[in-house]
Amino acid sequence: MWAFLVLFLISPLIVMAIFGLSMGLATLLMPPLLVVGVLVGMWVVVRQRELRILREMRFRRCLKCRYDLSGSPEQGMSPECGVEYKGALVERSWRYTYDEVMEADSTRN
Repeated sequence: MWAFLVLFLISPLIVMAIFGLSMGLATLLMPPLLVVGVLVGMWVVVRQRELRILREMRFRRCLKCRYDLSGSPEQGMSPECGVEYKGALVERSWRYTYDEVMEADSTRN
């Protein structure tokens, strides 16, 4: 809490130094900049958490209901929603979503 308060108090000075703005303008810009910063930070944390979970499941998660398919056969139907899946396609789709396709393809060669 204290760190946030200190950052909030000195952030207009930081914005002034970086962008060469007046104190009044820097003070007006700080609330929107802080909100954007918090939202981007939350998005990064959620995305990293999701990627960690997917890696634990070996990228085998139903595309519709997100059911864990890591213990299921290579192809079949999701026990949760009944959608057909093929393990390699599901894995590639999730890796593509998280920009890991190139990394996965390069390790297979």
